[in-house]
Amino acid sequence: MRGNAPDCRESGQKEAEGNHKDGKADGFLVSWHENGQKMMESTFKDNELISGKFWNSKGEEVDSLEKAAPRQRHQPRG
Repeated sequence: MRGNAPDCRESGQKEAEGNHKDGKADGFLVSWHENGQKMMESTFKDNELISGKFWNSKGEEVDSLEKAAPRQRHQPRG
């Protein structure tokens, strides 16, 4: 898989959208909480998080992905 690939929930709502290379997150990625609030804007290289900004489900900026999504898995699909 290569290019910009949106992941959607069963409801059709976007869960994440970003660049992928060889099936791994590579480049800019944005993801959203189930309530539509932005969860993360980040940069990945070969599926590794390089940098990012994170928000909790209330829309408040937090300092880590774990605080933004404490009950979700923290690796991009790939």
